[in-house]
Amino acid sequence: MKEVTLWVGKDRLSQLTTYFSSIGLENVMIPKITLTIIGLLEFVALVFFTISLYYYINKNLKKARHMFFLGILTSIVIFSFFAIGDQVFGERAELLEHSIYWTSSILSWYIFSHSYQEKIGK
Repeated sequence: MKEVTLWVGKDRLSQLTTYFSSIGLENVMIPKITLTIIGLLEFVALVFFTISLYYYINKNLKKARHMFFLGILTSIVIFSFFAIGDQVFGERAELLEHSIYWTSSILSWYIFSHSYQEKIGK
């Protein structure tokens, strides 16, 4: 497979192609579809976080908290998917990385949701 240099660092398409091939899924559409779905989920998370920031700046903390939660939830779904894949494909280093992101997402939610608990008015 031709090596592609992208601004994102690793060539995830060739990496996923290798992973899926290792378990007998040779169809190149599977990693492409997988990356497309992940990309869309990452965009959805970005939208939630951007809307949350908008509400936060405009002092609507209840809506900001809700949108931030949806962004965190989307991030957790993404990293859970990656962590499951890391276990299936035996990638320990990637599993550690994705587990750290997963944990930091939960920690971010906890800090955000408890920082303004009095102001939000549960």
